[in-house]
Amino acid sequence: MKLIVAGKDRSIDLGDDIAREAVALARSNTILPCGHDDSVLHLRDGASMAEYLQTYASLMRINGGLRIALTTPPRPPRRGLMPRLRRWLRPLLLRVLTHEHAYIVHQQATFNELMATALEFEVAESQRRCTEIENRLAALEARCADAHRPTGVTP
Repeated sequence: MKLIVAGKDRSIDLGDDIAREAVALARSNTILPCGHDDSVLHLRDGASMAEYLQTYASLMRINGGLRIALTTPPRPPRRGLMPRLRRWLRPLLLRVLTHEHAYIVHQQATFNELMATALEFEVAESQRRCTEIENRLAALEARCADAHRPTGVTP
């Protein structure tokens, strides 16, 4: 793979840095278990309620594995007292509130996991009931066809 920056091949000097960063990300478990195909927008593509529930259940399973980080992208420095105070106070508040945030995230993840499991059981039960009803209907149709068949005539 070639890395071209500003029209110049930078594979040699940037390739190693990118490889190191990829290894560090893989070790720190910050790579998300979902891809671009796992989007909530796919919920609207379902043709039936069964497809919707199947997509929703898979998204809920992915959501249970996401990690929440207390970081935001860096902002450009601003001059003045308030930006300096904010830069000093924000990391302090994040350190203090990390445990509370983790607790709330854990509660939400647990709730999401329980809802996904309940949804999967509901889908399985609905499929079982649908199959049972189809079998009963087929048996009734067969019985009805036998009852209305004229006597003495064989098909």
